[in-house]
Amino acid sequence: ELESLRQEAKDLGHAKREKDDLEKMVVTLKKELKYAQEWNEKSVMEYEVLVQNQMKEIQSLKNELASIKYDMANRDKKAQEELDQRCKEKEDAEELKKELDMVKKSLYQTEVDAKKLRRQVMLCNSRVRDWRAICLTHS
Repeated sequence: ELESLRQEAKDLGHAKREKDDLEKMVVTLKKELKYAQEWNEKSVMEYEVLVQNQMKEIQSLKNELASIKYDMANRDKKAQEELDQRCKEKEDAEELKKELDMVKKSLYQTEVDAKKLRRQVMLCNSRVRDWRAICLTHS
């Protein structure tokens, strides 16, 4: 029976050591769980900050894109206005060229008419001289 008591004491000692070991493991696991929860909370906060920063960056990029689109629209508008102005100037220049050609034709015709009139004036002057000569000889 003594042997049985010794064996039971030994078993109790083993059980007590196992219990102590298990309690130490529970304490260690609680510490690890607490550390994991703190790390998880910290990671979540860091992730939230990262997401907020990315949202700010996205908004900034959207604003920049809107600004670029606005600038491009203004440039397109100005370029179209300039193109329209140049087209109008070209049309005006073509119209002026047509008018100039008409004036040149008119001037050429006027010169032709002037030459004809000079010939007629010279012919009239010649006739007037002839008539004067006739009149002088008869008077």
